[in-house]
Amino acid sequence: MLKEKNPQLIITFNEDAMALCLFKPSKDSNKPATLLAYECNALNYMIVQGRIMQPFLVTQHIKDFATRNNLKRYDLAFSCDTSLIQEQCIEFAKPTPLARELSAVWPVGGASQYSYLFAAEQGGTFLFYTCHTSHAYLFQLQLLGIALQKKITQITTHTMCLLQLYKHSKGVTFRQSQLAADMIAYRMDSGRFFNQDFLFRLTSISQTLSIDAKKELKFLLPALGLFLHERKSNENH
Repeated sequence: MLKEKNPQLIITFNEDAMALCLFKPSKDSNKPATLLAYECNALNYMIVQGRIMQPFLVTQHIKDFATRNNLKRYDLAFSCDTSLIQEQCIEFAKPTPLARELSAVWPVGGASQYSYLFAAEQGGTFLFYTCHTSHAYLFQLQLLGIALQKKITQITTHTMCLLQLYKHSKGVTFRQSQLAADMIAYRMDSGRFFNQDFLFRLTSISQTLSIDAKKELKFLLPALGLFLHERKSNENH
């Protein structure tokens, strides 16, 4: 018998606020996620320039949310948009550069992620999104997991989550060429791909929740992208 996977508490945050999101898979293929619980807390200088200055208070927010929603077993996943994360799009002459070639654009040390975007129309080059942060920053987030005694399944960026959400929304019709057209149209800002209608198209929201979805889009959309990506990864293993 397969072991049931823990629910995933997704934490999306920037310098000003931290959102806690709890989704569950839906049997409706048109709306693959149900938002069960959501809470957004102003950080009030708990995170300054990307650094967690008051980890006890951040941890307490998470514990209180879990208690209110009767969560005992859960994993953590983080989507971050802070000044300690560097992001850029870079061009390569080949579509499959080595990982060390992609990471070479950043200073030595730290950790990086990358995702292939599309082939440039002119010049025969290939565009990649890449991001980088220090090991010290990642260690701060890992310490939160240790304090909560919870497994961290993912630490990534809002942009990476939105790219995954875009791919999921297109399904089998996803094409890199369409991604190229959309990114150029929206001036390489993946956050402009989506609106409130898009969220409601993919997500059912529990009737017990009362949230201003439009106001919370900047947190809900990355959280949804991360949830769907993690779900697909689990299904493939």
